[in-house]
Amino acid sequence: MTRLLRLVALIAVMGWAPSPQAASPDPAELPNLATLFASAQPHNLQAPVRQGDWIITRVTGPDPWLLLPLDHKLRDLKLRVELRDFRQSKYLRLYRARNGISLDRGTPEQHHLADHGNNIVTFTLPNGHYQALRLDFEGVRIDRNTDLAFRVQLVPRGLLDNGTMPYLAAFGMALLILVPAILLQALFWSRADPRLSLLIGPGVSLLLLLALYLAGYTVGENSRWALPAGMALAMTAVLVLVWRRKRVQLRSLWRAQRRVVGLYLLLCLGATALVSHDTPLPFDNLDFKSISGPKTFDAFRAHDNLFQYLNGNALATRIPITAPYAGGRLVYVAQDRGILAGAAWAGLRLLLEPMSSRLGTSFFSYTLLAICLNALLVLPLWFLLNRHFRRGRGLALLALVLTACGLVNFWFAWFKFAAGALLLGGLLLVLERQAGTARWLGAGLLCGLAAGLHQSAALGIPVLLLWLGWRHARAAGFGRALWQLLLLTGVFALTQLPWKLYAALYLGPTDRMLRSFLIAGHSHPDGLLAAIWHFWATTPLAEQFAERAGNLWASLRLAELAELAKLALAADLGGLALRWNQLEFGRLAILFYPLTGLWLLDQWLRRRHQLPLRLEGDAEERQGLAAAGALTLLAVILVAFGRYLPDVPYHQPLGVIAMLYVLLAARVANGVPLVRKLFFAWLALAALRLGLFL
Repeated sequence: MTRLLRLVALIAVMGWAPSPQAASPDPAELPNLATLFASAQPHNLQAPVRQGDWIITRVTGPDPWLLLPLDHKLRDLKLRVELRDFRQSKYLRLYRARNGISLDRGTPEQHHLADHGNNIVTFTLPNGHYQALRLDFEGVRIDRNTDLAFRVQLVPRGLLDNGTMPYLAAFGMALLILVPAILLQALFWSRADPRLSLLIGPGVSLLLLLALYLAGYTVGENSRWALPAGMALAMTAVLVLVWRRKRVQLRSLWRAQRRVVGLYLLLCLGATALVSHDTPLPFDNLDFKSISGPKTFDAFRAHDNLFQYLNGNALATRIPITAPYAGGRLVYVAQDRGILAGAAWAGLRLLLEPMSSRLGTSFFSYTLLAICLNALLVLPLWFLLNRHFRRGRGLALLALVLTACGLVNFWFAWFKFAAGALLLGGLLLVLERQAGTARWLGAGLLCGLAAGLHQSAALGIPVLLLWLGWRHARAAGFGRALWQLLLLTGVFALTQLPWKLYAALYLGPTDRMLRSFLIAGHSHPDGLLAAIWHFWATTPLAEQFAERAGNLWASLRLAELAELAKLALAADLGGLALRWNQLEFGRLAILFYPLTGLWLLDQWLRRRHQLPLRLEGDAEERQGLAAAGALTLLAVILVAFGRYLPDVPYHQPLGVIAMLYVLLAARVANGVPLVRKLFFAWLALAALRLGLFL
């Protein structure tokens, strides 16, 4: 505990120590941008004209830019450019002539203008003497009849522009999300398994964020500081209470969990670095297009990491939840997804915004929240690995991180890994045969929160729940096992009711995604059951069988393997690495083939040389979990019928995929020496393959 507190203090000092960059320059000493633009040299632009704060021009040819002569020393400043309409330009690029370095020799800085109102970009201005600035408008349409309106402003650099602030913010969010469950267990369940908080932690963190939103909504806009002040007082009181009365129990919990807590914090900080290292001023400039595409190895480009940000902003500002979706701008509608992730962001925004408007509203802050919630997946995975493996646990988690599927889902803000953490936490909570009623109720709550965070998590429940029921029926009898399953499913259904009921009353049907995935989008005025009946009545069984058999055969991805082999034979190593990353992110078979091959090799070598396998834990439980997980993925492939590919990992329950992958990786890490060496070599190649494109 002392070491952790020292680390917090060190990061705090690094981030909050007085810095010359935080000093505000005298406004009287700043150059007059209006005067500069009056004498700007346009290229394929009409001569700029001032209209108040706005600069008005029109595009007359390709590659338009404005050259601003500037003979001024700039210090501790940044340049903010705002377009009146974000659709007027796709990119803005700034060239800087500074300290005698000419425009063509300097490195330009480029930022894109994302849709949905993001019409402001901010450029860094390193300290120095500037001779000129050149502002390029990229991706504009040549139109002599339409105004291109923008305004520029020199803005003092602030505390959030300090290079350590992304890491300090990530560290603070991680502690906010992780610590409450540990304190809760120290107060109320100190005699229980010290790893209990690894399972309930994701649920406690999400409920805390939802409570923050409800509290902020109740307090209202007139008492903005009440929420952060109340949160600070409550946390201080709990910390003092635990330290005075449960200090021994807290130390015991820390000793039992310090490794996984360290892994969790390291993962949060590492993901923060990979997301933000190539975006100057991330609290200003990072948006959904900075991640969707560039940070998915170009395997996925869509708005999916934006939806809950807009939902949360609507909830926090009390505008209709349908407003961001008006006019079909986002293809989907508000009720197509759950609302819990948006409510969690709204809670964090209401907590942070009174302290810093930029920190509380930035898309980067939202991405940090997604990173910290998604990284919670390591908690139930660590619990599971501890039950069955004495060595190789860290390597198994590292193997998951060093896949394109694993890495991207830690920072992509569709919260599927966070939902997986809740799902696994709930199911593993009742893994013990003597699990009581309270645990089954808690499991139902966690599974319900998982489905509310992302509906795909619900696909992971049926098979695993049936296996759990069979397991408990053997130990406690059929009647008791049935009652336990009814408890879990009943609580699960209750957690879904509020949003489903609200959407049905005020928004519309919530089953569009389900119908698209399972019954080819068939709809019926009488609801989902009627749509399913209509699908079965109008789609011949032969056609259904052919479609599902085709999905199963296609899921082997033999054509993709041939494509990778062709790139390897052509010695196109860069193309091979990129394409492998893309397929590893987007195809189940490509994700699992390497470790499956190493596992089969280990099995063959052990049988040939008669080498025993000694692992910890219950072999029947381990094999049951693996079989139930594999059957879950297979069932989704066979049941799906529609335009969505069912063997795409992000169309499957990602928590189940992660569980299967780490179990397989830990088994390989405990293989014979040759297999372990090949496993280490594979991890090294994976790190290189991924690092080339991040």
